[in-house]
Amino acid sequence: MYPRRFALPTPGALCDAPSSPPPRPPTPTPPLNRSGPRFRPEEVIGEGASSLVWRARLEEPWGGRAAGDAVAVKRLRPEWLTDPRARDAFEREARVGLAAHAEGLLEVLAGGEDEQGPWIVSDLVGGRDLAEVLADTGALPEPLVRRIGLRLAGALEALHAAGFLHGDLKPENVRLDGEGNAVLVDLGFAVPIGADEQRRAGSLAYLSPEQVRGARADERSEVFALGLLLYELASGTHPFLTGETSADEAPGRLEAAAFERPSLRAPTLTPFLDLLLSELLRADPGGRPALAEVARRLREEERGEWWRCRLDLGATARRGGRAERTGGRLTPFVGREDLLERLHGVWSEVTGGGAGAVVRLRGEPGAGKSRLMDRFAAEARRSVSPPLYLYTRCPDGAGERPCRPILLLLRRTLRLPARTAPGERERTELERLLPPSEAAALLAALDPASHGATPSSVPVALAAWLEALARSVPAIVFVDDVRRAGAGTLEVLARLAREVDDLPLLLVLGERGGEPWRRARGGGRLERAAEGARRTETLELEPLGEEELALLVADLFHPTVPHARLARVLAERTFGNPGQVVEILRELKVDGELFDHPDGGGLVLRGRPEDLPLPRSVGGLVADALARRSAPERRWLERLAVVGGRIAPEFLRAAWSDATETDLDEVLLRLVADGWLAAAGDRYRFARPALAEGVSDTLGPARRATLHGEVADALAAAAGSPPPLAEGFALAHHLRAADRPEALLEVLEPLLAPLLARGQPGRVHTVCRWGLAALDALPSTTGFAHLRIGLLEAAADAADRLGLGAEQRGWLDRLADLPLDSSTDPEGVGRVYLLHARFAASTARYAAARAMLLNAAERFAEARNAALEGDALRRLALVQAQVGELGEARRLARRAGDLASDERDSARALLALAELDVLDDEIERALGRVDRAVRLARSPGAVATADIQATANLLRARAYRSGGRPRRALASAQRALRQAHQAGERRLEAQALARVGGLLLDVGAGAEAEARLREAIALAVEIEDRNSEAVAAVWLGMLLIERERQCERAALERAVKLAGELSLCRLEAVGLAVLARDDHLRGEARRAREASERAGELVERCGAEAADRALIVGTRISLLIEDGHEDRARALREELERALATSAERIDSPLLRRRRRMMNRRMVEAALSWKGPLQPRQGTGGTAPPRGREKRPDGP
Repeated sequence: MYPRRFALPTPGALCDAPSSPPPRPPTPTPPLNRSGPRFRPEEVIGEGASSLVWRARLEEPWGGRAAGDAVAVKRLRPEWLTDPRARDAFEREARVGLAAHAEGLLEVLAGGEDEQGPWIVSDLVGGRDLAEVLADTGALPEPLVRRIGLRLAGALEALHAAGFLHGDLKPENVRLDGEGNAVLVDLGFAVPIGADEQRRAGSLAYLSPEQVRGARADERSEVFALGLLLYELASGTHPFLTGETSADEAPGRLEAAAFERPSLRAPTLTPFLDLLLSELLRADPGGRPALAEVARRLREEERGEWWRCRLDLGATARRGGRAERTGGRLTPFVGREDLLERLHGVWSEVTGGGAGAVVRLRGEPGAGKSRLMDRFAAEARRSVSPPLYLYTRCPDGAGERPCRPILLLLRRTLRLPARTAPGERERTELERLLPPSEAAALLAALDPASHGATPSSVPVALAAWLEALARSVPAIVFVDDVRRAGAGTLEVLARLAREVDDLPLLLVLGERGGEPWRRARGGGRLERAAEGARRTETLELEPLGEEELALLVADLFHPTVPHARLARVLAERTFGNPGQVVEILRELKVDGELFDHPDGGGLVLRGRPEDLPLPRSVGGLVADALARRSAPERRWLERLAVVGGRIAPEFLRAAWSDATETDLDEVLLRLVADGWLAAAGDRYRFARPALAEGVSDTLGPARRATLHGEVADALAAAAGSPPPLAEGFALAHHLRAADRPEALLEVLEPLLAPLLARGQPGRVHTVCRWGLAALDALPSTTGFAHLRIGLLEAAADAADRLGLGAEQRGWLDRLADLPLDSSTDPEGVGRVYLLHARFAASTARYAAARAMLLNAAERFAEARNAALEGDALRRLALVQAQVGELGEARRLARRAGDLASDERDSARALLALAELDVLDDEIERALGRVDRAVRLARSPGAVATADIQATANLLRARAYRSGGRPRRALASAQRALRQAHQAGERRLEAQALARVGGLLLDVGAGAEAEARLREAIALAVEIEDRNSEAVAAVWLGMLLIERERQCERAALERAVKLAGELSLCRLEAVGLAVLARDDHLRGEARRAREASERAGELVERCGAEAADRALIVGTRISLLIEDGHEDRARALREELERALATSAERIDSPLLRRRRRMMNRRMVEAALSWKGPLQPRQGTGGTAPPRGREKRPDGP
């Protein structure tokens, strides 16, 4: 069968334990009767590790039993009498038995002690235990399973009511008495509910997932154990473990709690019991029904309210829950709803009196054929007249027993255990449906020791059996991987398909896309029979799209995970194959890279979505397919995988002299026809990136290096010296893979400058890592000293742009170790200062950044390098703006513009001035500077860089927001996000994500705003961009407080604290104003006043954008009114309105001026109201009440 006794892990040994319900106070139990009845032992009938059980006779009436009645007497073994723990446990067992009483529970009559030690007298239960019954007969009839379940539920409920857990529910501890009634025995492991010290029975096979994780058992754990036991009785098999399951594998399987619905193993099981057992076995303890509810369901059966409410009354009932997960499945059911509806449509026609139907269900491995059919069958069976559902699949490989998949269906339907010969019960069942000769053929085929049935008689008999079964009850038969079937199975199915018109039967044939028939003649006969049916339909399972994967991600993952990025990466890694999605997630769970968020809101990734691995099955599938190709084709596929990208035939002929034009063209065309390659104009590419990756993974190190070297030689000969940028990068890639460091360095030196000029941080970072690794690999690099400095500088710059903080620190440390002298090389020293200053600014260490930028500017001035001096001053201006020194910042930015040496430098200086204009509420001037900067960056001769474009659009977004045009602002921010992402500028990407989230909030898209802001926080944390993290966190806090999600207030408080630590005074002021408003609504007047006053001080010192200023000052005005200072409030309001009006009047554009005036009014209205959004929201009228909270003067 399967292992029943294991050494259990200690609590917490497998992973952190989930919380258990609070312990209930123990129920008082009756004292032991030390005198007890007199009894006469007769014989030992049971032995345990520490005790013996005797059959005995009462010598006097006791507890309703007459003198002479047989009873059981349990005693401690003599060697255990002096063990205090054994005595305590024995006495506790007696107390439990005396405290709990139920029909299905062993009745303890008395407990006491005499000169031979302690004893327990109980009723003597005859019959056999369920382990013996299962071993002898296999699965039990469903009516008996239901009766057993009802009695055990009552027994466990009685124990729980008395304050105890049974602690060891398993087949060996349940006996069927002479009348077929189940009795729960062996209370030796019972413990008080909620006890800190819980002893463990040795039966790992019947522990719940939470117990396997080390949690304390509770009542819900015993519901799960009851589900395990009943599943085994109903199907003859354990839901998770088999005879081959090792003790090492068992905990993982139990913890995952992934199981087949019991009716897949016992097809005649009713839908009622099928669903009930599935609910008992839910992995989440909170989703399991209570024992009283289990007993009620089993008592009322199909006539009860629970089942009647679950009967399918139409498509609306079916579509109740997209995210339903049954059988412990990891992922929700998504993307197949249309196919599910089509299957229901076909089935409705079948059951409506029409002919049967054949459905051909096609999809790649992992596309979800069995998942779709499982869902369909479960819904179809949830009806007043449930059909029979039979599922089997054809194994891969020749040599299996003829008709094995259909014989497996027969064995399951008869509930005949594996490797067990059929008996009289099976003969009776088959002869009820079939003539004796056909029944005999099937009985012989089922007998493992029999070889009497000829192969031709078995398919005929199996087809007749399926036809007879369908005539007795409507049936759905699903045979998956049918193209792998042997001749006998195909004959059975062809016969059945020819008769389907006259049967209430839906025959579903599952096929893998593009797979040939293993038996071509038999497959052809089946296809013709299917096509001849009156109703035939073909359903294709297409790959899931990114939108459907986004639904899956949203259902599974915590809001802090970047949903959009994760869905995009899963689509790239799996090509929309749901089975491969599950494979990736399971591997991540096993590796500890995927875990539940502490608040229970979903799964969390430890790393970045971009670092997700390819599914392991992909590599295996590719390797198997590669092995089936001819030797020349394998050789070319290996070469093509190394070449990569778009593959030109003429390049292949140049790289490998054995490639004749005719032979090569023939190979390429065959590979296209077979799905390996796809034509792309006059070139080729791998049809899927995973194919190239899978082929590459089969290469050994020496073979790989040789191939890369051959490609590098061909590239070098074709590209010339120096090679163009794209060819140079490809050449560098192949030289590195070929392990030729000196040749690589010769290519990198001329390659680095154009890459830097084009502003491609991702490629720059890659090239620098290759070059520095090559330098480290050479014994002497004296000739490359200048290149080493250049590579380190470029690597640090690229790491800063990409947000790779740890790498950036490493490169900066290596630069600091170089022997640079400011007297002989002031520019080199200045570059080091500049790079260190950028790192300090990105981590919000503004004092250090100011000092290093000043030093850098001085060194560049000494070196007479105006361009670098201007760059240092521009960055210093932005740092000064962050800390509120706006006047000094403007002076520095103008000086940077004067020093600009080209259009790009001038554009960056203009953007710095535009940022200061936004802070000073000079909207129109800011937009004008942005437009001029963009024109400069696009002027002839200038190399347009993505950072200028993205920064310009971010400033436009801020200006348009202040001008009352939030939708236009959102469009600009979204453009900035795309530009930053495409260029690999991850710091800019984090800023743009935060800005997009804030603007989505402004236009009333709250749910999307929350997702974007959480994604921005995740990205900012990943790249150590604390500025963007703080910005996104404050906006998110504002959103959540508007929605009255008070549990998130602590997150906003942390964000405000972070803004203060980073000297982000304007952001800190906004957060303090939001907290002040929330404090006021909570009745915390003093805290509200202090926060508001602090916010006012910060905005006076550092300035603020218009909407933020209105919120901060408006909150202060409202609090002054609440405190009775109407005069001060009136004066402050007049000052605010005057300042806003002055800013509007400075705008020349009539449209923009009118929008700004409207915005001014809405900003003041929102800020002065305690209800509704904190700032104007488009579509909410400024003060509509999504919050709807009134002041709570009596405190929180």
